[in-house]
Amino acid sequence: MAVSRSPNYPQMDLGSALEAIRPAYKAEGRNKMSRLTLAEHLGYSSLNGRALAKIGAVRAYGLIDGREDAIRIAQDAIIALEAPEGSPERGQALARSSLKPPIFKEIAGECEGLPSESNLRFSLIKKGYAPDAAGTAAQNYLATMRLVGELETGYSDPTADEVPASDAQSVEFDMALPARIPGTIAREAQPPSVMREGEREWLRGDLSREVSYRLFIQGEIGPKEIGKLIKLLQAQKDVLDDDDDYGGL
Repeated sequence: MAVSRSPNYPQMDLGSALEAIRPAYKAEGRNKMSRLTLAEHLGYSSLNGRALAKIGAVRAYGLIDGREDAIRIAQDAIIALEAPEGSPERGQALARSSLKPPIFKEIAGECEGLPSESNLRFSLIKKGYAPDAAGTAAQNYLATMRLVGELETGYSDPTADEVPASDAQSVEFDMALPARIPGTIAREAQPPSVMREGEREWLRGDLSREVSYRLFIQGEIGPKEIGKLIKLLQAQKDVLDDDDDYGGL
């Protein structure tokens, strides 16, 4: 009797995948390498099953590009390994990588916040995963999203001007958007039910027949604040544009 195979999922969380690829980046930089060379940097002497599984995991997060004898460390992997801890660039690269696995993107679209491990495991079993695979996939998803969430919420821009709380800018969107990564800049925006004291509607309009927007601000807004808003929207666009499946080994 044939054994049922679970759908694809990364065999490790994003943080572990980055640490696994670090020796390859340190040795090869942006140069091309073969699968065997990559396997050796990952700690294996041949392309055995474990080596292929680990290569599949780093590919699942988009940390490598190319195939066979033309594999490179991907740009987002380089940013994640080189950018300062807590920097927006590193956080955005990790946010993009966290949604590369299709099953992770699917889970993020279905959940508000992080589900419990047992709840997520059961949900994956209903999607066709074997119990052991569902447990591993659930653990890796939660560890990945916690990593991304901790980086986003823990960042403090050392060059930002100190602004008194009473003068702080407040921006809210009222947009029909799909669910995002819980705990990151890409999380679901909640429409404001009541305009708070000091707020005003700055912009509104239609983006399509189905989507409209309203932008609320508090305080004065200038080129600096608009620039930051553009960066946040670009990061959001990068996440939505990132629909690549991670494919085979």
